[in-house]
Amino acid sequence: MSDQRSANSSSGKFVDKLDMLSDTVASYVLNIGAELLGKKWRAVILYHLNYGPKRFSELKRLIPGVSVKVLSQVLKEMEGNKLIVRSQDNSCIPVKVMYNIHPHAEGLMHATIVATVCFAEHALQNTKDLHIPSHMAEEIRQWLSAHHPH
Repeated sequence: MSDQRSANSSSGKFVDKLDMLSDTVASYVLNIGAELLGKKWRAVILYHLNYGPKRFSELKRLIPGVSVKVLSQVLKEMEGNKLIVRSQDNSCIPVKVMYNIHPHAEGLMHATIVATVCFAEHALQNTKDLHIPSHMAEEIRQWLSAHHPH
């Protein structure tokens, strides 16, 4: 572990665990995480699948701004990366296709939730710089105060 990481780390069980990795391995693992979840729409898709399996049309409705083409492409990539599972029921007409979180990716939900809280706090601290509409900032503020009081 580098002296810089030791000096700058805040206390907490996750930081302590990260400090146990060498700088090289920590960088490698963090880059894998950024590659898997850092691409646009992936964390949002996992967020919605956390509440149960969804059909393509449900995901499209729940994620404003994503095109059908992009959603289809991202779902295929996520399936290939073992983030989600695509199941198909051929007994229905039309065929019923459902998406769910891959069992190997269930642990990523904790990271997604923690990231959401951190991003929400950051957004409130930088509302003007990030051009967050006041109605969204207020909803974020209410959510944080109700679920994550400091």
